[in-house]
Amino acid sequence: MMNSYITYQPDMPVAYDGRRYVIVHILSLEEVLAKDSKSGKVEALKVCDLEPIESLTPSEESEAQEITLIPQDAWAEGERWLKIIQPLLEATRPTLEMVKDAAKKAGVGVSTLYRKMAKYKSNGRTSVLAPGKSSGGKGKSRLDPKAEEILVATIKFCVKKRYSQERTYREVENAFKAAKIKPPHNNTIRNRIKALSDEEKDIKKLGEKEAKKKHTAFPGHLKGANFPLALTQIDHTQFDITLVDDIYRLPIGKPWVTLLIDVFSRVVLGYYISPDRPNTASVGLCISNAILAKEKILAKFGIPFSWSCWGFMAKIQADNAGEFRGDMLKMACKEYNIDLEWRPVAQAHYGGHIERLQGTILKQVHDLPGTTFSNIKERREYDSEGNAIMTYSEFEQWFLTYITGVYHQKPHSSLHIPPIKQYERGILGTDEIPGRGFPRRAVDEDRLTLDLMPYYERTVQGYGFTIDYVNYYGDVLSRYVNSYDPDDPKGKRKRKFIIRRFPKDISVSYFFDPEIKQYFEIPYRDTSLPPMTEWDFRAARAWLEKQGRDSTDERAIAEAYEQMRAMEEASASKTKSARRAQQRRAHYQKMDKPKAANTEQQTDGQSLQFDPNSPPPVILPFDDIDES
Repeated sequence: MMNSYITYQPDMPVAYDGRRYVIVHILSLEEVLAKDSKSGKVEALKVCDLEPIESLTPSEESEAQEITLIPQDAWAEGERWLKIIQPLLEATRPTLEMVKDAAKKAGVGVSTLYRKMAKYKSNGRTSVLAPGKSSGGKGKSRLDPKAEEILVATIKFCVKKRYSQERTYREVENAFKAAKIKPPHNNTIRNRIKALSDEEKDIKKLGEKEAKKKHTAFPGHLKGANFPLALTQIDHTQFDITLVDDIYRLPIGKPWVTLLIDVFSRVVLGYYISPDRPNTASVGLCISNAILAKEKILAKFGIPFSWSCWGFMAKIQADNAGEFRGDMLKMACKEYNIDLEWRPVAQAHYGGHIERLQGTILKQVHDLPGTTFSNIKERREYDSEGNAIMTYSEFEQWFLTYITGVYHQKPHSSLHIPPIKQYERGILGTDEIPGRGFPRRAVDEDRLTLDLMPYYERTVQGYGFTIDYVNYYGDVLSRYVNSYDPDDPKGKRKRKFIIRRFPKDISVSYFFDPEIKQYFEIPYRDTSLPPMTEWDFRAARAWLEKQGRDSTDERAIAEAYEQMRAMEEASASKTKSARRAQQRRAHYQKMDKPKAANTEQQTDGQSLQFDPNSPPPVILPFDDIDES
């Protein structure tokens, strides 16, 4: 199995320009000294150019499972194992005594523990530790939502009451009997209890009041922010500036910006700028941007400064908005060992660091042409739209220049040193304090991006599958047409598959093949339909509904989209809404789309075909649509 991430530390073998090297010394956030394994020559190499050693040899197909297919019991067991091996993974060189002690506490042999560690190191994903990892959950079943809700609520109640494990078993059984649902096995309950957070476990030991006191952070001190990426915060804000479109340079509205920062150093780890209100896709794109390297983005906008801040964070703090609480985000964070924590109600100090950063940037925005300021009093007679001159691309370029060239470089009022210097100290260390070392760096960027996108569950029919009244078909689906769920003992329930879509282009969807364990691009069944962004699609349907026409027919939706585009082009020089629609489309089209296993095949003009003589699908009620 090919590694899904790469680490940089002395003695670590890496690949560079088709040759094998061994890292000798870390020079900076951007460079390392490495020795050519053949010639013995020591060279200074750019960190961004290094690859995992597996890239020098043909790799096996990735065995990474689709995270939404893993049963809850298996998730809980995988998380339990990760907690057991985490201290050993974080130790520079874990001793045999440390391993023996951990194995004893876990009730397993040393060899078992070493196997678990090796498995996780090779992949870096929690799912590899889940038992019975199978093709689509074969032989396993997941609790339905109602049963899951009852189980979680009952266990939390029992923890607060500090009940024993045996008492908890009885309480769960009684709760399920009252709901007339078959209760889960005691092993399921035990695994759920083991997977509780440290705070929840302390409630049972110390009582709710003492546990809350132990695990609550207070203003001026956020527990756990002891090194880079230990604690991060994410939030959105609409910036006080009117932007213009690319073509007519006329006003179109204000941008939304999602930011993710590192609390230890205050550096900006990731961002996402959009003309639309934030949603689950915005959150996913911001987090993937934070985790991934930034060299391509900086090169795209011609930014002369470096931004060597990347890697998997340990914890993300977010507010209670719906886009931060979706199943997609929770499961993706579990998969990559990220602790997702929501801001407690009525505790304003949570999120304070990112809110102060937003305020700092907004002050700079108020100096830009087209600013709307924060209130009417500040604005006075200033004509925001009349003075607006920046396009989305130009604003993004300004934003990146400010973050990397100004904010990161100036001494922070609380740290008294520049954020990037604080980050560097935390990574590389100083004469007095050891650094944490480079974090893991994601190798499979496309898979990470897809894991953080909203997902759908669909059955595969003779015509393919349908999402939002649009039909998709590809040859890779043929083996799964009308297949039955292997978890259903009666063999009557149709098997559902995981599909994801990228917001910039819904003309293709990403189908996860549970046997091959890879994503495949599946195009429109009717390949004559135009590519659309998700926003275009929603707007076309709304337009049809306003006219009293059928908004569930894909051909009508496509025709509405084409008519809307024609009207937008005709009126773009006159109306702000038309310009905004055009610019929104242009914004999404500039985004890089993730690649799937068959991407090259389809981009070569050999798109997957379907039988034109097959009957059109019968559109059924869409009660099973599940966008998390």
